[in-house]
Amino acid sequence: ATNPPCPPTDGNSYQPNGNLSDFDGENLNGDWTLTVNDVYPSEDGGQLQNWALEICYTPQVVNLDLKVMLEGPYLGASTMSNDLQTLSLIPSTQPFNGAPWNYAGTENNASSAANIVDWILVEARSAANNATIIEQRAGLLLTDGSIIESDGSGAGLRFFNLGTASTYFFSVKTRNHMAVMTDEDISVSGLIDFTQTANVSNGTSQLTNLGGGVFGLHAGDFTSNNVFTVDDFNAYITNPSNIYSYSNLDTNKDGLVTVQDYNLYRKNMSKASLPVLQY
Repeated sequence: ATNPPCPPTDGNSYQPNGNLSDFDGENLNGDWTLTVNDVYPSEDGGQLQNWALEICYTPQVVNLDLKVMLEGPYLGASTMSNDLQTLSLIPSTQPFNGAPWNYAGTENNASSAANIVDWILVEARSAANNATIIEQRAGLLLTDGSIIESDGSGAGLRFFNLGTASTYFFSVKTRNHMAVMTDEDISVSGLIDFTQTANVSNGTSQLTNLGGGVFGLHAGDFTSNNVFTVDDFNAYITNPSNIYSYSNLDTNKDGLVTVQDYNLYRKNMSKASLPVLQY
């Protein structure tokens, strides 16, 4: 600080001599340590009662370009069905606010897009520890596999707490398909393509081959915990026939719960997501 009283007991705040710009571009998340050196201990007066480190910043919006295919509604030729939208079954608010996701986002569907498959949840995770979720956002999955903002503001999904110079693991979750995560921490620029096994952690087992060089998320996770077990069968068997409803049991997303949904589960039973993605 510049010429503070010694000892600095006047109740004012003082800035350090170093440049705070040295921290530009650093990730705000994680543990920060403030080190204070007492260079004149013989001239001290009073006692240090408390201290605080306040980080002020202007949020920088990052627009992510993502691509995901789901096995259930897949039609071929890199296209999925939008039956839920055609039947007006997609809810106006994001559906991940309950268990097991417990995501508190307030996203509302105000998009005028005519090719919506369903809601999808995207997570940015720490490069140092991919069990740590930095930020979550709910978006709308389109029939071509792209994900857009629910407010109709255009292509891509916005994140507000990511650094443009930082890297992250990214994961995608749905109501009834097995969640996946990127193979490594990556930058926020460029396409994040979950339709290729090379881009997904343990991709050959975590994705299913949809044909034509396209891979997608495994269908049939009725309990949404990212593990296919008898619990999924039990969930289905309690209500094996349901029409025109927005149900987690409707894994092919045609608005109907039928044996076709069970067959998708049966094909994938005993599969499981990465432990870090399981509930």
